[in-house]
Amino acid sequence: MQKVILLLLACFLSLSLSAQRSVQMDTIKEGIKWAAGLTHVPLKKEWTNLLDADFTHWDKFIGVPHTSVSLPDDVPKSDDVRKGTPLGLNNDPLGVFTMIKEGGADVLKINGQIYGGLTSKQEYENYHLKLEFRWGEKKWEPRLERQRDNGLLYHCTGPHGGFWNVWMSSLELQIQERDMGDLFLLAGPSAWVRTTSEADSKFPTFRPDGDRTKAGRDGGKGRIIRSSNEEMAHGEWNTIELYTFGDRAVHLVNGKVVNAIDDAYLLVNGKEVPLVRGKIQLQSEAADAFFRRVRIKSIDKIPAEILKQAGF
Repeated sequence: MQKVILLLLACFLSLSLSAQRSVQMDTIKEGIKWAAGLTHVPLKKEWTNLLDADFTHWDKFIGVPHTSVSLPDDVPKSDDVRKGTPLGLNNDPLGVFTMIKEGGADVLKINGQIYGGLTSKQEYENYHLKLEFRWGEKKWEPRLERQRDNGLLYHCTGPHGGFWNVWMSSLELQIQERDMGDLFLLAGPSAWVRTTSEADSKFPTFRPDGDRTKAGRDGGKGRIIRSSNEEMAHGEWNTIELYTFGDRAVHLVNGKVVNAIDDAYLLVNGKEVPLVRGKIQLQSEAADAFFRRVRIKSIDKIPAEILKQAGF
C-alpha cells in the first residue's frame, strides 16, 4: 500500500506541474521510486543483453546544453553546463543517444553534444558487467580542447542531477583518454582503496599491495588513478569489465585489473550505510563514442583470481 501511495503521489504532483517545472519533477519522481525500492530487480545468472533498438532497459537524462549547441532560442542553454535547467528525462532532441547497426549488432552511438546519462531503469547488485567501448572523432564544448571523456557510472542512487546537474550520485569507472579505469566518487559515496602516492600526481594510484586509503566525500580523495594504462589505440574497441559484490568493486580494462574498492558506503544522518546496489549510467560528456555488447549477469562472489589481482 505504501508503494501505491508513493506512486499516486508522484503522478498527482506530475500532473499539477507547469511545463517549466517538469524537469524538477522528473528528478523528484525518480527519488521517490528509489526510496520505495521500486527499481530493484533480481538478475539472472546467465548474461542479459542490455542493448536493443528500443532502449528497453534504459532512460535518457539530458543535461544543460552549451550555448554553442544549435537548438531553438527558447531552449535554456549555459556557458557553464553544470548550471541551468537540464532538458530532463527522455527529452533528447539532438539524438545524443541513438542505436545503430554495425555488422548486424546493436551499437549505442553517443554523439556527445550535450552532457547526459543513459540510465538503467532498474537497480543492480552483485553482478559482472561487461561491455565494449571505442572513441569516435568529434568533440564538443565545453571540452573541445581537452581529452575525450566518458564514463561508466555504477551504484547510482538518488535523483538525476545529483552531480553537475546531470548525473546521479555514484561510483565511476572512468573512460577517458589515457585514464581508462580511474575511480571517481560523485556526489556522496566513499570507499577504501589500496593506493600509493606518485611523486608527480596530486591523486593516489591504485596498487594491490598499497596502503588502505579512504576515497570520496567522507574525508578522502575524489579520484584514484588506475594502476596501469591498458587502453587500446584510438578507434579500437576496448573491453571494460566491472565486478561488484557487496560493498566491493573491481575495474578491469582489456582483461587487466586496474582499480578496486572495498567498504563502499554513503553517510546517511551521520551513519555509514553500505553502498551495494544502484542504477547504471553510460555518460555523454562532449565526445563522440560507441558502446556495444553491454551485458550483465548475477554473481555469487567475485572470482578468486580477480580478488587476488585486486589485492583482497
